[in-house]
Amino acid sequence: MSPDSNISESHAEKYESSSFTPLKELSKDLNIRLQTIYKTSTNITKDIIRIVNEGSYKLLLIGAARSFFSDDILGGKIRTILNETDCNAGILFSSQLEDVKNIHILFGKEKDLGLLHISKRLADNYNSKLSIVDLNGSVDRIPSRIKQNLKKEKVKILTSGNDSSDWKKFDLILCDLDIWENHPEFRVNELPKGGGLLLIRSTDDFLTEI
Repeated sequence: MSPDSNISESHAEKYESSSFTPLKELSKDLNIRLQTIYKTSTNITKDIIRIVNEGSYKLLLIGAARSFFSDDILGGKIRTILNETDCNAGILFSSQLEDVKNIHILFGKEKDLGLLHISKRLADNYNSKLSIVDLNGSVDRIPSRIKQNLKKEKVKILTSGNDSSDWKKFDLILCDLDIWENHPEFRVNELPKGGGLLLIRSTDDFLTEI
């Protein structure tokens, strides 16, 4: 969607082509069926909410170009979209996400095993190193079989009080939305150059299906 309703038809066609070409190429490589929608809008927030609710989509992905965070990074349009939709959602904050060499998971509850699943997929795709930050001892409660797999795959387990606080070692941080909103002590206030933060709102078990 574009926020300018005065864009000419020819310019809109060029913008649509340049915007969707990378996604179409990726979907072809991954053998995923992709349907694209492009339109100009005078109220992007309202149109996104309408399209999501009418389409019964499994996952909503939102991007935000931001590297410095206030107390409410979801304020404004993103907050409104999340409040008025009930599907799974991923919000990526990044001013310029570059090479994803190190992926960092903030692990705060057993539900975050879903984050582990998607992180491993991302790590495989980008050939990245994967680390888990155990925020409150929750890693101790995950099944021993999964712990053994983590050890075999050389996934580092860190605690929130030591070197895990050096965020510049990591290119992408994944965190459950509830953990981020309810535990400010675990937040990062600034991303390293080229880094990103992916907040996940999971309303079902979709992460294990990816």
